[in-house]
Amino acid sequence: MKFFLRVLTGQGITLQGEIDLTDLPEELVRRIQTTLTRKNLAAAAAAKPNPQMVDASEYELAIYPDNPNQKPQRYTFVDADDNIDVLEILDDIMHEIVRRKKGQS
Repeated sequence: MKFFLRVLTGQGITLQGEIDLTDLPEELVRRIQTTLTRKNLAAAAAAKPNPQMVDASEYELAIYPDNPNQKPQRYTFVDADDNIDVLEILDDIMHEIVRRKKGQS
């Protein structure tokens, strides 16, 4: 399973990349499997932004299954109090993507 993640920060910075689930630390994989369920992702995508957060980030996530016959799952999220668990996982995935990109330089 692969993840493509794009984060548009409230400061105008865009971070994006792709990473395979097998390339992530075991603890993060466990948290992903527990938290990034279809139900949780759909609920997190439906969360409304806090209107007082003028610098809220936006997230785009595509999950590509190992089976090429299955369609990818696509979600968009905004910073909101109702989806903090999912956003924390996405931030950790982005951290791993950035860390790996730095290691390639």
